[in-house]
Amino acid sequence: MELDNLNLKKESANEKRARLDKKTQRAQELRRAETEQERQARLKKRNEKDRAKRKAESPLETEQRRKNRKIYETNESEVHKEVRLEHKRSKLAQESLDRRAARLNEMRIQQKHRLAVESQENRSARLQNMRILQKEHLANETGDDRAARLERLSVLKDERLAKETQEEKAARLKYQSTLREKKLAKETSDERAARLKHQNNLQEKKLAKETSDERAARLKRQCAYKENALANETPEQKSARLQNMSVYKRQFAQDAVLKVVNAEHLHNNETAPLIHQAILKDKVVKEKMDKFHHEMSSIESTICIVCSEKFPGTKMASLSTTCVRCYRDKANPKLYSSENNMNPGAVPNELQVCDIN
Repeated sequence: MELDNLNLKKESANEKRARLDKKTQRAQELRRAETEQERQARLKKRNEKDRAKRKAESPLETEQRRKNRKIYETNESEVHKEVRLEHKRSKLAQESLDRRAARLNEMRIQQKHRLAVESQENRSARLQNMRILQKEHLANETGDDRAARLERLSVLKDERLAKETQEEKAARLKYQSTLREKKLAKETSDERAARLKHQNNLQEKKLAKETSDERAARLKRQCAYKENALANETPEQKSARLQNMSVYKRQFAQDAVLKVVNAEHLHNNETAPLIHQAILKDKVVKEKMDKFHHEMSSIESTICIVCSEKFPGTKMASLSTTCVRCYRDKANPKLYSSENNMNPGAVPNELQVCDIN
């Protein structure tokens, strides 16, 4: 053995090339002469040896091996690349389900190990490259490819959701809520308006296509969700919800009143004073004003011929024009009559504006 090593060190480059070519020729002849069982045994032995070698290597060796592989794939010709990919596709098509599951599991373990030791810069660069490749792939895919991809993702999502536990579901929903809050906090007013418009369009299309059974199921699901949320809410959440509802109703009422006012202004081609616009903004104030005017218009004002008092809603003793107080007064002259000097006379000019007709 030592003599062989010494001879290998002394050989020239041409002798080394000739020796390697001869070894390669001998190996090719042996492979042509081997049977299918011998070939499968040889490949199995080689794969096991490669897997053992990869398990024993360090992260640095793994990274160096991947770099060398990328360099080789970059420099190889199109013919070699097509041959390699075709060989890989045929190999994957012939493998069994157990072998495929074992291979995918091994790939996941290697990926986790690789991601655990990578630096922040490598991670950022990897994610950026993945985004670029994904955008290029999505831009070049056809309608059938997109439909197949979405269907495949939907199946995988359903399988994953069916297997997750309550803790995993809670963690997933919390993570999604955090991401949504961050995204909503960064969006501008234009982006928010575009997002809401897109959501409304999608909802309208979805509601237009749903059947009566789907609508009933949706409403039932919404009622159950609302009842569950109301049953589990805290006093602080209830107070905040009621306050938000009050603000929303007030704003909705103000918008409705402003629409009516604007329509009236366009119809009459005139502009109301600013104070009238401010009052009409609140629907509650408008309703109270209308109720007050209606009540005042329904009240009759009468004058008593004895005391000469005039006030809305004065009760008369009979069909005559004498009030109840003067009707009950049996004195002569009556207490509030003109004969007793109780008639104040004409109303001064300063108080005539307070007179109610």
